[in-house]
Amino acid sequence: MLAAIAAAAAEIGGRDLLPAGSCARESEEAPTALMQLKTKVQRGDQPSETLLPMGRTFLSTDPDASAEFLVKFYNAGLVALPACTGTARAAVRMPDTAAVIVFVKDDSLPIGDVDLRGLIRFMNKTLVRAVSGIENTYYFHLDSHDGWHVGSLVGGIEYLSASSPVVGYSHSSHSGQVDALVQIPQTMQTIQMHIADPVNIPLVVQSDCRTDDKGGQRTGGSWWKSTFSAANPEAAADVAVNVLRASRIDCPYPPVAGPNCTAGTWVQFPGTEFQLHFVKSQGYQAYPGEMQAFTRQVRSLRNLTAGRLDRFMYNSLMFRVSLLEPFVQRAQALGLPFLVVSTGPEEQALFLDVPENDITIQLRSKRVGVTSQTLPEWCAQNLGDLSAF
Repeated sequence: MLAAIAAAAAEIGGRDLLPAGSCARESEEAPTALMQLKTKVQRGDQPSETLLPMGRTFLSTDPDASAEFLVKFYNAGLVALPACTGTARAAVRMPDTAAVIVFVKDDSLPIGDVDLRGLIRFMNKTLVRAVSGIENTYYFHLDSHDGWHVGSLVGGIEYLSASSPVVGYSHSSHSGQVDALVQIPQTMQTIQMHIADPVNIPLVVQSDCRTDDKGGQRTGGSWWKSTFSAANPEAAADVAVNVLRASRIDCPYPPVAGPNCTAGTWVQFPGTEFQLHFVKSQGYQAYPGEMQAFTRQVRSLRNLTAGRLDRFMYNSLMFRVSLLEPFVQRAQALGLPFLVVSTGPEEQALFLDVPENDITIQLRSKRVGVTSQTLPEWCAQNLGDLSAF
């Protein structure tokens, strides 16, 4: 599969795109390359497009175990996927929403020197330590989470916490409300649930320079946001605004912060009010510079303009759109690396690589028509009937 993709990428070479990593700069600097190109793409250039949050794909060391967790505790329903040789996959549809979550194990793609199992264990250990009462316990990879309404839980938070470490994080000991985190087994992903009156779960007060403690759910949907651990939150927000047409909203963190403070940028999509939060928790690393080192390692594996994929691309957010062309044109105008991949006989997906971050966003459309930069079918991304959405 990789050889076919590389060959196809060579055939469609010569594109006026920046190779992955070519925008690299110091994390504390403003994303000047994107800022200079903003004027090339104005909001009136293309008709407004509604992005419908479709679901997530996650890298998992045991897809069946990851899916069963959501079935048991979140009343998700298992769904079938088309056969894909060389990969293990499991998928669920979450209740009260059309969102699908797909877990993938694919050892054919490179992972470099990253110890995936070790990172997953360390995330779990962090939550276990917090449950045991160790104060101010957090880890920047825990920022990779989706916001789900606590009402989705089967048996309530007590039933969940009896099986998995659940920690309520707050920024004030007097707030009376917390954002509870639980890790999806065998993944680097967590789920966040806002709890107004936490009972029988351990509480951790974070000191990360947040300016308010409102927290909680901003919209009425069961799934209302996706949060990403971001080495450069500003660069990520620029892509969301200039390519996806999101709007910046108030964020309780500054876009750039000191070494012991958290930085962040938040955006929201019109119509759905779905939010993306890009967060840099640099005060919660196992060692100084760990976040940047991890991001550099992942980005060294990835070059979409050359058709070079990596295993961490399975940690992606999926949107449904009617047309891919407007987004392809905006990505081209901004010089951003991307791929258009066939994900089935009647579907294409645009994969966007967010510069200076380990963040992948994909847009899916049933209106097949993009011919430039289109690579052969990526069967692990073929969701079959799930893509009907």
